[in-house]
Amino acid sequence: MNKVIIYGMMPVLLLFFSCNEKDNVTLSELAGEWTVIELNGQSVTAIQQPFIGFTQEMNIYGNYGCNRLTGKFELSPQSTQMAMSKVSTTMTPCPDMELETDMLEALVKIRNVKHGETNRIVLCDSVNKPLIILERRCYEIPLDDLQGKWNIEKIYGESVSDTIGESPFIAFNITSKQICGNAGGRWIAGRFETESSKRNSITFLDIKTEQTVLNALKEVRTFGLLVNGHVGLYLRTVR
Repeated sequence: MNKVIIYGMMPVLLLFFSCNEKDNVTLSELAGEWTVIELNGQSVTAIQQPFIGFTQEMNIYGNYGCNRLTGKFELSPQSTQMAMSKVSTTMTPCPDMELETDMLEALVKIRNVKHGETNRIVLCDSVNKPLIILERRCYEIPLDDLQGKWNIEKIYGESVSDTIGESPFIAFNITSKQICGNAGGRWIAGRFETESSKRNSITFLDIKTEQTVLNALKEVRTFGLLVNGHVGLYLRTVR
C-alpha cells in the first residue's frame, strides 16, 4: 500500500516543483526560435517539426508543421509567470490537424515558463503542469554575421556526408546580396533577399547550378571577343 501511495504522489511533487522561481527565464534567454519536441507529455516527431519564435518585442511567431502562427506574450521579470495572447493561425487544411489543434489549445493555457535540460525550456499551465517542451532551434543573429563561407553539414536532418562526396558549402556576400558555392560537385550561384519587417527572414532567388551552364552550352553556335577582353558565346551566328 505504501508503494502505491508514494508512486501516486510522485507526479504531484514533480509538478509542484516543475516551474519555480529559481528557474526564471529572462527575455534575452527566451528570444529566438525553439523546436517543439514534446506536447502534453508526448514526443513530437512530425516530418515538418513545429517551432515557436519569441522576439524582444514580446511577439511570437512560428509554424505548427503546416500552418503559421502569430501572437503576443507577456513575461514577468520577477517570476516564472508567462501568458500568450492574440494567438492566431492560418487555416490551410493539413494532414496532421490534430497536432496543430492540440498545440494551439496548449499555447493559450500557458501561464509559466522555466529552464529545462540544456538548451531547453518548459512551458507550464496554471497548476505548473508541463504542456510544451521546447529545444533551442537557433539564435537571432544580424545579417552581417552571415558574411563568408559556410560548410553545409546537414540537409533535411541528414548528414551530407552520407549522400554527397565533396563537401558542399555556401558563401554569402552581404553587400551585393549574392551567394555562390558548391552543391557536392556542382557549383551554385544566385542572390537572396530579406524582409525588414520579418526577423531573420531570407529568400533565395535566381539560383543557378552547373546544369544551367551545360544546358546553355548545348545551344552555343558562335563565339567572339568582347570589348572588355572577355569571350562571348552566342546562341546564333553574329552577322
